[in-house]
Amino acid sequence: MKLYKLINKIGTYWVVAKDPTEAESKLMKLLEAGDGYGFSGDRVVREIHFIADQVIDTDRTDTAPILTHRHLVL
Repeated sequence: MKLYKLINKIGTYWVVAKDPTEAESKLMKLLEAGDGYGFSGDRVVREIHFIADQVIDTDRTDTAPILTHRHLVL
């Protein structure tokens, strides 16, 4: 999974998804279900930015998180 920052005319949204297409689909589903989030044209995603990859290290025995570069620790 990856963390994406999506921007439209309404605001900025942070979405965890497999790829940018899934991130946009998740956001649009949420916004369209509410129908109170601005006009439909304002909901269109204008920018998608990759923020981080999820880190899963199964070889580690300790539980201390390691943060390096663009990693999302869940």
